[in-house]
Amino acid sequence: YKPLKINGDDNDIFAWSDIHDSHDRDFIYKPRGFNHVAESHFELIKRWNEKIRDTSTVFHIGDIIFGQNAYERLITLLNTLKFKELFFFFFNHYSGWKQLFESLGENNFIYNVNLNKRVIFIPNYLETYINGCSVVFGHYPQASWNGIGKGSICIHGHCHGNLYKSELGKLLYKAKIIDVGVENCPYPLSFAEIKKYFKDRD
Repeated sequence: YKPLKINGDDNDIFAWSDIHDSHDRDFIYKPRGFNHVAESHFELIKRWNEKIRDTSTVFHIGDIIFGQNAYERLITLLNTLKFKELFFFFFNHYSGWKQLFESLGENNFIYNVNLNKRVIFIPNYLETYINGCSVVFGHYPQASWNGIGKGSICIHGHCHGNLYKSELGKLLYKAKIIDVGVENCPYPLSFAEIKKYFKDRD
């Protein structure tokens, strides 16, 4: 019931969303500049591992994998991706995620990938303090969130950058809110980059 407190190097804490690994639809991979789903798969893993380290804390805010055998492929993906701690959000596309979470058993929300990597399953909303800065995470965008009037940052996914183009988005994104999906953020964003983005935002 209390906000999660994370302390560490702002350059080693990351947020990203909506990788849609193996989602074989051109309306997903083509706007991202890929010619086919296999190219998307390898390039997004490469981008993740170029920025994120084995020491990193990562918030992936939903929609990570699609298709048949998603559970087995998700296990492989988690072994491939670099991180120390991955906060892994529930979302509207939950192939693989659901099976892995349910395999942990009742009242367990932590999956140990190995001795040095763990996944922490999170619902669609999480309040945190990152190095003392209030941050609200959620897969879906919000018009209001706890601490909005006190400088709290809201980080979301789901919209694939499309909300920025709407009349609502033109108002909403005047506040400290950002879509960290792949279309809007081609690479994972460090918390240092997120703070810089909002540096002059009221």
